[in-house]
Amino acid sequence: MSQQALEAAPRPKYRPVSEIAPNSLSVVLVLDSPIIDTTAYGEIFQAINMHNNHNVIGERFPAPVPQLNTLATGILVRQYALHNDHDRLVVVSGTAPYGVRPDPESRKHSVPWRGSKEQPFAFAEMPNGVPVFYVDAGYVASGLKDHAMRFWQVKADPEGSSPFRMRDVFAEKIMRYINGDGPVLDEIIDPETIPAFPDDRLGLVDGQGNLHATTRVEGWPDYLADQENVSVTVGGVVRLAKNRVTKEGGHRKEGDIVVQIGSLGGRNNPYIEIAVVGHSPETAQEVFDVPARYGEHIIVEFTEQSDALIEMDRTGELPLNVFHPVPAIPGSLSGGHLQRVDERDLEEERHP
Repeated sequence: MSQQALEAAPRPKYRPVSEIAPNSLSVVLVLDSPIIDTTAYGEIFQAINMHNNHNVIGERFPAPVPQLNTLATGILVRQYALHNDHDRLVVVSGTAPYGVRPDPESRKHSVPWRGSKEQPFAFAEMPNGVPVFYVDAGYVASGLKDHAMRFWQVKADPEGSSPFRMRDVFAEKIMRYINGDGPVLDEIIDPETIPAFPDDRLGLVDGQGNLHATTRVEGWPDYLADQENVSVTVGGVVRLAKNRVTKEGGHRKEGDIVVQIGSLGGRNNPYIEIAVVGHSPETAQEVFDVPARYGEHIIVEFTEQSDALIEMDRTGELPLNVFHPVPAIPGSLSGGHLQRVDERDLEEERHP
């Protein structure tokens, strides 16, 4: 569809409030704040309640992601809007990075703060009818880019309210749309301004400590298809893992690391997941030393182990739940001891 046709498109409206059963709508709030932060979730939900004039909102579900992580946010927004969708669902995201930190050596995130008006509250018009409200920043809408019919700016002037825009401004706009109380949507957002998800990154850590990569099952390297064991690198930490993506991975035991078809990303082509078998004292998050506040640029790689490593594994000299003794990435391990690898250095190795 041409940009001219997009601009001429009618503003979508929610179904008449008279057709919505009381307390039937479920609001999922994806927010870069821990679930124990009762102030953030509580105040936003109460702001929504204040404008719930027709008592249509029932369940309110918090979905936390690490601070400023728009990639994890985008994966959850996609998961709910596309793969857990129903006609009573409302998806809301409040993740909004404030921009590059003053210290140039700090790379916690790289989504520049463009100002409240240039990083506006937005709406994704979905073909399944699920309303998706979000702050237009980073990768938040990336998972919807190829699925939404249109993206809209929401009429709101959040200047002077940041960082409390969701509570003070946006909650009321959400409920105006749901209640049908006048026009809420403004200009069309060009979908070309929305970046695609990066490949081969750590996308999300779930509540069980399993790691979900942005690598799709269809992106699993052909040369690993017949490999029983593979080398896995997450942010510079290297381990061996059983291949459960295209192979059964042989006999598994408690504490084994496995790479498998994940639970996120849809049934047709889901994301790849890294997990630890059984009731191990360590989760995959702990095994790979992923911090609680993980960022958007942790690289995930799946590579073939050498013949020497295969032989060591066969003879029992190399259990699958110990550190890989040979570095898959230069500098990642030294003398058998774990070392952290700077994410910028890894990027420079891949893109010199």
